[in-house]
Amino acid sequence: MENSNSGKPNIVIVGHIVIDHNKTEKASYVRWGSPAMFMRQYFRSNFAINPTIIASYGDDFLQFASDTILLPKQPNLEKSIVFENIYTQGPRIQYCHNEKNILPEITQDVIDSVSKADLLFLATLTTAYTKEYVDDLMQHANPNCLKVLSPQGYFRTIAEDGLVSTREFEEAAEIVPNFDLMIISDEDYPEADRVAHEWKHFSPKTNIIVTENARGADIILENGVQHVPTNPVTPEDAVDPTGLGDVFTAATSLKLLQSRNLEEAVKAGHVAAREKLLSPIVR
Repeated sequence: MENSNSGKPNIVIVGHIVIDHNKTEKASYVRWGSPAMFMRQYFRSNFAINPTIIASYGDDFLQFASDTILLPKQPNLEKSIVFENIYTQGPRIQYCHNEKNILPEITQDVIDSVSKADLLFLATLTTAYTKEYVDDLMQHANPNCLKVLSPQGYFRTIAEDGLVSTREFEEAAEIVPNFDLMIISDEDYPEADRVAHEWKHFSPKTNIIVTENARGADIILENGVQHVPTNPVTPEDAVDPTGLGDVFTAATSLKLLQSRNLEEAVKAGHVAAREKLLSPIVR
């Protein structure tokens, strides 16, 4: 891998990569999307780390790939998944198109990549990543690797017209215990703190963080929460919220890998998210 001899951590992101059609109050544009790609942008821009991304994609994604390290090395879909993100009024409205539960094959290249990871993410946009797949994949991770779950896809159901709506994370009891850290948003599920405490009960070794937008974030404890406030950005100053939670997850996870201090990690996530929200759109 590119970072193996650099003294920097090896980072591997498993999940989805998609083409985004985004519409905000200030802009409308098409570009790459997905937690994996927003995390990659953060790591590349701030630390000169180029993560390996393990995900399914089509030929149409190659125009956005540039020097992205992808596994499989060749497209395995006819068309890439497309997300429409509409932020014009009220909560975000999403549509998902071309979604098929075709997961990247766990080849020797994938096994080698996962086994060398210092920081390993599972960042989903749909429910495609099954317990069986996750179990098979995670068995190859180094015991010292920090394993992070960004589970937003498990909270989503997709209608025939592509409209994305909320579902229960029914697979949580089987999937969450594979990970050292899980980060969710209170926008992913309306009772995020409540279900996070349920997950903490059956997976006490997993650190769980619930982000609350301008209010900051909660670290979920077995008998309560530790709130970590943030310095909020006013709506007038916000440029583009797409990928904001992914940047928070990337920054928090890397800081936790380096410091092993969860509160300091969350504070680092807040700083990175604020900078992202105030930054110009990168196409």
